[in-house]
This record gives sequence, structure tokens and C-alpha cells, in this order.
Amino acid sequence: MKYIYGIDIGGTFVKLGRFDETGTLLEKWQLPVDASKYAERMAPYVAGAVLVDMERMGISEGEVAGIGIGCPGTIDEKGVIHGAENLQMDQISMTGSMRRFLPMEIRMENDANCAALGEYIFGEGKAYDSMAFLTLGTGVGGGIIASGSLLTGAHRCAAEFGHMQVDEAESTPCSCGRYGCLEQYCSARGITRMSGGFSPVEIFTAMQYIDETTEPLKSAALRTYERFSEKLAKGCALIADVADPAVFVIGGGVSNAGDVVVKRARELYRTFVYPGAKNTEIRISKLKNDAGIYGAAALIGHFSEKNRKV
Repeated sequence: MKYIYGIDIGGTFVKLGRFDETGTLLEKWQLPVDASKYAERMAPYVAGAVLVDMERMGISEGEVAGIGIGCPGTIDEKGVIHGAENLQMDQISMTGSMRRFLPMEIRMENDANCAALGEYIFGEGKAYDSMAFLTLGTGVGGGIIASGSLLTGAHRCAAEFGHMQVDEAESTPCSCGRYGCLEQYCSARGITRMSGGFSPVEIFTAMQYIDETTEPLKSAALRTYERFSEKLAKGCALIADVADPAVFVIGGGVSNAGDVVVKRARELYRTFVYPGAKNTEIRISKLKNDAGIYGAAALIGHFSEKNRKV
């Protein structure tokens, strides 16, 4: 048997999964990340985690088909990370450094692209040949699958959905320096900002039990949910006007609240989008927080006819 490791590097945890050749997740675990102490140290830290697992399971180098990694930032074709500020990783050759410890195939891609790939092959995108994936977490990212292929773009910056402008009247700047970005309304931080301090969990729970919810949460939830839904619907409509995916899949931590996250956005989407695409479905991620490790593993493994096109 050959094994594949799928790794998802985040600002708080490194998530790891060991897969077999069929794409079955055999085991998953996570390790804490102290971003202030990493950057160049990330490669030996991650490589060490794989080596420890290989030793624990009695797996030799020859039994590992490869390692796929998802990481924030722009990842160039040589596996060099650019602009992952939260991890203090810029101009870092992650794959090159890891091969010093693990001389095998190692491939790397942006973390949101990996999550999109995982959801496309194993999750809600499985029945389609195109998909737009939006991850709503601390920020907003995403990925596009077009005609069976992951769209990365000429500068490997495709699908930065979080920085589409959805409100020209916004006076508060986004973290990118512009105004009215989708991330300002649909990320966890954006929801808390709009609500006056309530968390996404509080807002979406309140919307499911609105008649039993008391003030001031009730008013904040109604106001925030409508604005969130409007901006999400506008964002999906903009994507549809350009890429016309067969389905939208919403992932990331915010999506853990379930179908309430997209219920109102589905209705509003039809009023914003070009009429020909008004029936495109908006679904909640099936893989949730595991989408990243599945997609990272798919960078290595040929799990389906779909993946051979990537």
C-alpha cells in the first residue's frame, strides 16, 4: 500500500491527514502553531510531524507516494510562499526545505485552492464539472474549478473572493486597504464588526431561534444576518457573471452554523445575478474543516477521473 499525506497549514493549527491510494482518510490530527516563532522553522516542524507518524506506523519512505500541502499566501510554481503575513512567511521555499528531510514528491498550493479541490473531488462538488468554493473564516478566500481544472490565474492570485467590492459606500477600510470588500461582511471578523461584538455562532443561532431571542441580540442578529446575506449573494452573483459555476459551495468556520448561513442568500442571489444563472445552487460544505487536507492530498493522489484533470 502507498500512503499520501495531506497537510493544511493555518495560523493556529497545522492539520494533517494520512490517506491511502483510494483517497480514504485513515487518520487525522493537528498540531499547534505559534506563528511568531515559525517562518523558516515551519518546514522542519511539519516534516518532523510526518516523520514521527511514519515511524509510529512503521511506514518507510518508499511507501509514501508524496505529500500535499495547503498554505496561506500566493504559492508560486516552485513552491515558494509569498505574502503569508499571518505566518510571517514570505519568500519561503517550503517544499525545497522539506525535501531535505523527506526526499519525495512534495506539492504545494494555496490553502483555499486546496479546500476547493477537496470539496470538488470528495464533497458537495463531486457531481459537477465546475464549482466556486468560498471559505468564510477569519477572512474570506476561495477557489474555482472550471471544466474540471483548478483555476490559479496568471499570477496565481485567482479566486481572491474576499476582496471583491460589494459595497461602494463603505467608509471603513478593509485589511487590504480598499473599501467594501466581501471579507468585511462575510468573514467571522466582519460579522462581529457588523453586529457590534456578537460572534457568528451567536448571530446564526439567534436567527434559528429568533422568536425566543431577547434584545439586544435579537435586533443585532436580524440586522447583521440581512446584511451578511445580501453581501454573500452579491459576491456569488459577481462570480457567476464571470465564471458561471455549476454550484457554489460555502465552507470555512462560519459555515459550521449550517444551512441558515445560506438560506437567505439563496433568495437574494436570484435578484442580483444574470438571469441565465439564477438557478445555480448554493450549498454548505460537506467536508467542513477537513476540506483542506483532502485537497492537499489530491495534489498527489489520482483519486478520480476529476483529479487527473487538475
